[in-house]
Amino acid sequence: MADGEIYARLLLRPHYIPDGFYLLDEPFHARTFSTRSYVDDYGNMITFMVAIPEGSRTAYDTEGVVVEEIEFLGQPAFIWENKGVTYFVWQQDGLECSLVANLPINIVVEIANSVSIPKY
Repeated sequence: MADGEIYARLLLRPHYIPDGFYLLDEPFHARTFSTRSYVDDYGNMITFMVAIPEGSRTAYDTEGVVVEEIEFLGQPAFIWENKGVTYFVWQQDGLECSLVANLPINIVVEIANSVSIPKY
């Protein structure tokens, strides 16, 4: 895959965000990753990150929690809850994606199912 194709995939974003949430700031784009954060009027947050895997893996503190491995988009994915926050990590289009939100697991998976490159 050409570099331009890989970098274009950093435009992946969720197309479903629950009612009441709005984009907190402009999405942040760097050379190897992109993030978007959404918030509602009650302080609940959704953070989506997409990154180009470059040999080192992202680390998450999972001490004392049960991490469930599920199949998502035909590949292994990992989901867990800790202190009212749901974490979901998966691979899509050769990139590492993650969603972190203080929402129930089923809503986080629904958001993840909506992730794609925007069509302009």
